[in-house]
Amino acid sequence: MENFKILLVEDEKQMAMFIEMELNHEGYKVDVAYDGREALNIAEKNEYDLILLDIMIPGLNGIEVCRRIRQSSRVPLIMLTAKSDISDKVLGLDVG
Repeated sequence: MENFKILLVEDEKQMAMFIEMELNHEGYKVDVAYDGREALNIAEKNEYDLILLDIMIPGLNGIEVCRRIRQSSRVPLIMLTAKSDISDKVLGLDVG
């Protein structure tokens, strides 16, 4: 797993640090972005095996980041959210 690269997009720095630490401990290489624009910039310059994307982030929200990434990439993407409304889940699935 040491060559498996993950982009973590999470605006809460302590949460991001905890997730990054755990993923590194498991042998994953992790890059972290704290807002939507930074995430797009990093994703355009690097190749990832997985993107972990918080929906409620500053700049561009996670839905828009997903939509833009899907225009050029089919990288597996897992959306992280505290939202529980069905329409939010359906929207996330619809954009990719």
